[in-house]
Amino acid sequence: MCYQSQILIILLLALNISYEAIAQDNLTVSGEIDGLEPSTVSLYLVQGNIHQLVDSSFPREGKFSFSRKVNEPQMFFIKLGSATDSILFVWDNDIQISGNTDSIGTATISGSEDTDHWISYREKHIDFQRSKLKELAITKLEATKQGNDLKLEEALDREQFVYRYTKSRSLQYIKENPTSYVSLYLLEQYAEEIDAFKTRDLLGVLSPNWKGHSTYQRLSDWVKSRLEEGIFAPELSTVTITHDSISLNQFKGQYVVLDFWGTWCKPCIAAIPELKALNNEFSSKGVQLISIASEYEKDASLARRNVKRLTTKKKMDWLHIIDHFGKTIRYWPLSRKFDVGSYPTVILIDPQGKIQFFGVGKEKLIELHQLLRKKLG
Repeated sequence: MCYQSQILIILLLALNISYEAIAQDNLTVSGEIDGLEPSTVSLYLVQGNIHQLVDSSFPREGKFSFSRKVNEPQMFFIKLGSATDSILFVWDNDIQISGNTDSIGTATISGSEDTDHWISYREKHIDFQRSKLKELAITKLEATKQGNDLKLEEALDREQFVYRYTKSRSLQYIKENPTSYVSLYLLEQYAEEIDAFKTRDLLGVLSPNWKGHSTYQRLSDWVKSRLEEGIFAPELSTVTITHDSISLNQFKGQYVVLDFWGTWCKPCIAAIPELKALNNEFSSKGVQLISIASEYEKDASLARRNVKRLTTKKKMDWLHIIDHFGKTIRYWPLSRKFDVGSYPTVILIDPQGKIQFFGVGKEKLIELHQLLRKKLG
């Protein structure tokens, strides 16, 4: 057995041992908040978008405590009376909390390594998002008072960019930290937004040890249910680079492959031969390939000219659409509609209009090619 494999087994066993230790004894959360007035302190369990009240207490001289059996790492938060902020932490060990009522959301939490991971993530991304959204809220208010529609539109676009940026950083965190409970927690928070295909792929990234966790099982059951039920593709209605109207509805009854790419994207350019092979093999069998170029050019005519030049040079003889930033819009509308964040991305839509495949990269394109061979021969 190689040295790396031995290390991996030791780490996995250590995680299993920590689970057993959690399950054996009650864990405590004790806190002391300066300036805390006599009021109810409430403890909530976080399960996706559901916040379940599990206990409450009445503080004495700013001190409070909770004790309960915790069988696995879970995210909890404590709400202090009528305060708007709350204290979010991972309960996987005995926890100590200290702080004051002026800064409840940034109270000091010790005793949990996973909570340390959460705080590090929060400070880098959540706090950044809150700060930017506060700035934009002021800008939107000013624009509304001034009747400045352009300024308001720009602020709304920047607001959406902040949300998308935070989501992309969260999904990247999951990929880079497969053994962290925070990754499992974040995946459940974003599952419905990114939908079943991406959730399934990210579950595969996580450490196998999380498979026994209730959150992992909930996500797995949800993914299975969603994929069995089928996910309808959002409607797409626009024009091609030759100014012809196009809509997904006109292709009902046949398979459609959407290829999200960009002329600036080297992996996309490298995948063109595989796209051409797919089109050559399946266009005669009723498969419609549509490439959607996500371009940085704010001038639509210039973006269209760049795409026409490259698609002609590469002999990409199928339908093409431009998805560009526009003069004020700071995101690609079509990519956003299909929740595409990496390029190239390929999506297979079946004759009923349901998404059957969603993948990123040339390898996924090859996998899609093989899938179509199984379906169509």
